[in-house]
Amino acid sequence: MNNLSFMSLTSKVVKRMILTTTLLMAICGQAKDETVSIVVVTSTDSDFKQATHEEVLDLFMGKKRALSDGRAAFPLDIENENGLKQGFYERLTGLSLARVNAYWSRIKFTGRARPPLSMSSSENAISYLKQNPGSVTYLFSYQLTPELTILYQFNE
Repeated sequence: MNNLSFMSLTSKVVKRMILTTTLLMAICGQAKDETVSIVVVTSTDSDFKQATHEEVLDLFMGKKRALSDGRAAFPLDIENENGLKQGFYERLTGLSLARVNAYWSRIKFTGRARPPLSMSSSENAISYLKQNPGSVTYLFSYQLTPELTILYQFNE
């Protein structure tokens, strides 16, 4: 075997190894993302201390504007940052984000409810929570800060 064919064969093997490694890393990363916990939170300055799955569902789907104690709560959506919004709504409703968006299109058209206020990032949502203690949002558990209280945690 001459040097040129040996180098060509080695190059092909290295390329295949890189492709396989990249594919495995992507699969492992996807599996890791699916096991990350999502929590529903509010500011520690809020009077809210906990919520049930049904209360969170009613709040984020516009069926109610208050938690069970009667105090108004204002839900915040976070634009689909690292799949957070999609993961939240799939866990909350069992529906895809596309179906949830279709639901909101119908509800907004009838004027029966308003969707959650949209935040561009989790950092903006956390900042908003600190300034507006009646607000509620969702985050990945690793995004929690000492200024936040967990109201609800999905069973993974």
